[in-house]
Amino acid sequence: MSILFGSNIASLGAQRSLARSSSALQTIFERLSSGQRINRASDDAAGLAIASSLRTDSRVFSQALRNVNDGLSLLNIQDGALESLTGVLMRQRELAAQAANGSFSLEQRLSLQEEFHALSFEYNRILSTTEFNGIGLFGDLGSSMRIQAGYGTQGSVSFDMGSELARDVGDGTFGAFDGYLGYGAFGTFGDFNNDGIQDYFGMEDESGYGSQVMIGDGSGGFTNIGSVFTASDSDVAVGAADLNGDGNLDLFAINQGASSVSAAHIRYAFGNGDGTFQSVQSTSLVPLVGSTTGFLDFGIGDANGDGIVDIFLQTVDGLFNIYGGDTLAANDSPLTSASNATDISVSDFNGDGLADYLTRVGSDTVLFLNQGGGSFAASATLTGVVSTAQDVADVDQDGYLDIILKDQAGDIHVLLGDGDGSFADHLTFAGNGVGTRSLKLADLNSDGFLDLVEVNSSGELGTYLGNGDGTFEDRVTSSGSFATPTHIFLEDIDGDGVVELINPFLAGATYSANTELSANAGYYSLATQEEALSALDQVEEALTRLSSERGVIGAIQSRLGSAANILFATRENYQAAESRIVDADISFEAADLVRQGILQQAASAVLAQANQQPALALQLLRGER
Repeated sequence: MSILFGSNIASLGAQRSLARSSSALQTIFERLSSGQRINRASDDAAGLAIASSLRTDSRVFSQALRNVNDGLSLLNIQDGALESLTGVLMRQRELAAQAANGSFSLEQRLSLQEEFHALSFEYNRILSTTEFNGIGLFGDLGSSMRIQAGYGTQGSVSFDMGSELARDVGDGTFGAFDGYLGYGAFGTFGDFNNDGIQDYFGMEDESGYGSQVMIGDGSGGFTNIGSVFTASDSDVAVGAADLNGDGNLDLFAINQGASSVSAAHIRYAFGNGDGTFQSVQSTSLVPLVGSTTGFLDFGIGDANGDGIVDIFLQTVDGLFNIYGGDTLAANDSPLTSASNATDISVSDFNGDGLADYLTRVGSDTVLFLNQGGGSFAASATLTGVVSTAQDVADVDQDGYLDIILKDQAGDIHVLLGDGDGSFADHLTFAGNGVGTRSLKLADLNSDGFLDLVEVNSSGELGTYLGNGDGTFEDRVTSSGSFATPTHIFLEDIDGDGVVELINPFLAGATYSANTELSANAGYYSLATQEEALSALDQVEEALTRLSSERGVIGAIQSRLGSAANILFATRENYQAAESRIVDADISFEAADLVRQGILQQAASAVLAQANQQPALALQLLRGER
């Protein structure tokens, strides 16, 4: 072995080994102190890139998991609100069922109605105030809620909020023309085949034409099953009523005579209850009609208390009765000489079971109460008010009939009945112009309150939404022309819960209501057994919608629960994958620490020995031993 002065190769090698082991120890110390195998890009550039991507994904999935939990919290709040609403509806169902019992008086039903309305208010309050993070959960019905549970649209869970609760309700206006129901000049609605669905009967006013019995299917479709009457030029009206008391609707047509009053008559056909009718019969109206243009209007009610409805016939010479039965019989003596009368409203205004009537007498509008035996006496007079159109209903939900009429000046009068034929309150507001012959009451927006519809002489339609206390909101005018019918019908012919407007004097022209979505509870009347039964049906439908909505929420909760489980597992797997790349293997590093420590110590010892090589050369030069 050579001994050199110029270089110490052994020392250099020992230094290199010492530096390598020291560097390895530094790396090991760094890994052990940080717990990570990759502490900088130089440690493993490719591994760091992959680990960074995995870390980003795991953080996205962590946020997605929080999003899903927020969504579950939202649904829990929504479901809790629906549970409260279920309790409200169940109590309302009890109240409606109780009010439908015949053993309760009107005052007791009104007490039940008061609680029913209070619950409706609470129901609507819960709907309007339930929210999560400032978001109304039932405010925008049918709106979509998206829970971001991952990347992009494919990683989201979307569902509709309150879509099952929503129902179409009218907004008080009418728009699109939907077509014609059938023959037009005259028409009437009724359930001719006893299937619970409204049917339509239409007839022309020209000789040579016939009539049509249109059977409804409940979804807006009608089928013509045949004719009943042959039209003539002097036909002036048609109607439907159970004239013979057999429980089936019958049809009648009023003819005022063409060239001679001796031809005036009423034709009628008794219904069979299946949409068909028996042979046509006829009763003369000669004593009742004093001119060929004598007919004005008619009404239906039990005039003589025999349990069978009669026809009240308003002519220019007075008001007459046509008594129902197996054959119709005309009363030759007028009930009243109603000069210049136009409309007549027939109903039981004092609750005695007998038909009373409201009509115009001279320049006044007068209510006549039935005295029994077919005689009538004036009860209430609206002095100086000339009615041009009128309707009768309980607009303030107190159980008593009220009168709503339009006068010649264009004003609308609301007379709130007291149940005995008198009217304590008389409200007046401006109508939709003069010349109105068409006025009708119906619940247009499904809030349980009756609303008012009128068509003026220009064909403009105005609606007034009712407040349930006899007052009405400001007029809303529908666009377009609706012709100038002397009567209109407001019927739900397509089964969607929203009434359509039908003009029977224009071939049954039908106009659909403009609708909006609503989940609010209605303030239905419980004043009568019939109204209580109707309210019970409405509450049952609301419970069905609410149950469907809770079912949807439950399904989404289950879906989000599954999504949360998947996200939890996915996040765990991504974090584990990252850990396998970046985390240090402590057992391996500890073993390597021992090995590198031994190598460092050995290198230090060898380096010390190697550094003694030049000293050995000097000793040789000195001759030292």
